[in-house]
Amino acid sequence: MLMKLNRRNLSAFTYRVLLAGMLCSAPALSDQIAGTMTVTATVIDGCSVGNLDTSGGFNDFGAVEFGQHSNLLQSVDAQGGGSTGVGFELTCSTGLSYQIGLNDGLHASGGSRRMTDGNSNFVPYQLYRDNARTQLWGDAGTANELNTSGTGASQFHLVYGRIAATTTPPAGTYTDTIQVTVVW
Repeated sequence: MLMKLNRRNLSAFTYRVLLAGMLCSAPALSDQIAGTMTVTATVIDGCSVGNLDTSGGFNDFGAVEFGQHSNLLQSVDAQGGGSTGVGFELTCSTGLSYQIGLNDGLHASGGSRRMTDGNSNFVPYQLYRDNARTQLWGDAGTANELNTSGTGASQFHLVYGRIAATTTPPAGTYTDTIQVTVVW
């Protein structure tokens, strides 16, 4: 025998449960729209520099510091570059050929780089691409520029310097400024 459900023959609690169930059960959605979306990225050839001081609005490729010496009767070697002296860091696209050039500085004469104390006294020096100091490092576009290729990862480039044995100049601090150019 089937009984007609109404409020009279159901307890108040059961009635509320059944009513809540009917209100909460909504019909399932059976319609949909589908499509595709394209996701792209373009990688271009290029290089970026790291471990440099850029606070002054330009790239500071570091320094080669020869230290303090009471005389220059023997050769003095140094190396450097980058903010920590471990070489300046370049990251270039994989397979991208690039060149790094170092110009002759502000005080060069006769093909030799020179540091000055600002009082017409000079200390000649050279910069090299290799630790043996046999490969001069010249300006971009010359035979002595550094030619290499990007790996897609950071590459560090040390600058090797040498002051050849020379007559000791007057005491003072001698400096020069080199322009570094990276071309790809």
